[in-house]
Amino acid sequence: MTRLPFLLYVAAGTALAGPVTALTGKGSPAWAAAGVAVAGLFAAAAVMVLARLKARRPEGPGTEARAAADLAKGFAGLMMARMIGYLALLAAVAALNPSALLSVGAGVVTGTIVFQALEVAYLRKLS
Repeated sequence: MTRLPFLLYVAAGTALAGPVTALTGKGSPAWAAAGVAVAGLFAAAAVMVLARLKARRPEGPGTEARAAADLAKGFAGLMMARMIGYLALLAAVAALNPSALLSVGAGVVTGTIVFQALEVAYLRKLS
């Protein structure tokens, strides 16, 4: 599963969001797909940043605790950036097109659940 690029999963999840939303008959497929795409891109950015943090960690005795602490700090910072990004997205949608707010929100929630599970699988592979 982790052999495929994470952005491929993001593209597949985003492509599925529109038709699934259309099948339910509730909400706007395009806005739901936009919410899923934003969630996926944040997850892809997190995987990329944490992979770089892991690649840059120093080798040698006694560095494992430091590397784990660096990964934990990086993960916490990325989660904070993700939540601020989600709030900014929802605020922009509420200001520009309030009728699309539920579709975008549903897309963000669904995308976050799906992509966080994939992100955890990738991070387990890194550690």
